[in-house]
Amino acid sequence: MEIVKNVCYGGFGLSPQAQIQYLRRKHGVVHAYEKGDERIYRRIRLASYEGTFGQALTHIDQGNVAGEELEGYFRDTSVDRTDPVLVDVVEEMGEAADGSSAQLTIVEVPDDVDWFIDDYDGQEIIRESHRTW
Repeated sequence: MEIVKNVCYGGFGLSPQAQIQYLRRKHGVVHAYEKGDERIYRRIRLASYEGTFGQALTHIDQGNVAGEELEGYFRDTSVDRTDPVLVDVVEEMGEAADGSSAQLTIVEVPDDVDWFIDDYDGQEIIRESHRTW
């Protein structure tokens, strides 16, 4: 199985362009807007609605929301790292998929391995799970 991980200090994250590409592929049509400047935290909100095609709306809002957790907002850090759509986006976009503090890569792990992601200051490693007492 293919897993997306971050190989530099800083932490996993997708660029805004990669987030939009990921959401478009997962949810169909995505409507996005931006306001504010680049120094302000960026968030993406998914709001599903029953439209003609049951599309998902995505809003990229900017505002000072440091430390604020908002229900219903897309967080790239919560994406399943084995999601084939995520793997495709990272593979196709290359470095353009990297978030501001990320360097993403795809690793191959055998399907029968029970694994987890371990990190030190955001630099991630895939480890095989073992029993401990």
